[in-house]
Amino acid sequence: MNIDNQRLKEIQQLKKGYARNRDKAESMYDMLKYQHMIEEIEILERNDVII
Repeated sequence: MNIDNQRLKEIQQLKKGYARNRDKAESMYDMLKYQHMIEEIEILERNDVII
């Protein structure tokens, strides 16, 4: 249980970092790249692949 909570925190931090990079992106390509990474993580979370 403790490992799962730690992993969940790491994934949330990763998503926050991607969101921060997306918001600071200088090009449309970079913004879309980070948005895509966030969406991929969310899909994996919904399908219980992560954790």
